[in-house]
Amino acid sequence: MSSQQRTDDLGRPVGQPGPASPSRPSANWSAPRVAVLTRAGWGLTLLLTPRLVLRVLHGRVDAPALVVARLLGMRHLLQAGVTAWRPSRPTYLAGAAVDTAHALSTLGLALADRQRRVPALVDTMLAAAWTAVGVWSGPVQDRSAKRRVPAVGR
Repeated sequence: MSSQQRTDDLGRPVGQPGPASPSRPSANWSAPRVAVLTRAGWGLTLLLTPRLVLRVLHGRVDAPALVVARLLGMRHLLQAGVTAWRPSRPTYLAGAAVDTAHALSTLGLALADRQRRVPALVDTMLAAAWTAVGVWSGPVQDRSAKRRVPAVGR
């Protein structure tokens, strides 16, 4: 038996049967996969049902808000696709940077537009949450051991 064990791109053992455990998370429900699928689902929701989302989260639906919700849905789908295609630490951090820019822009909107203050603050909180997901979901490269280790909080 080889002393080197084969691992996938997230450092998990490959080819070993058995249930998931804290030391070997399930490949189907790892934090990065859940984050990508959740973001894709949110993007689809914004794209396909923007009126419902705006009504539930903001209580206000107008033409500019519908356009912005659909554009934001497309952005989330694109970001989920890129992250699924290249699930690396830099990809997750780049996505977190985009989410941070979104949070800052909606905070600016909240300060500038009194009528949109509450919806903008809701968006700010959602974008900040997506930032946290991006920072804590992606794999972390352990440079000293030259292997991938799980992200913080797992």
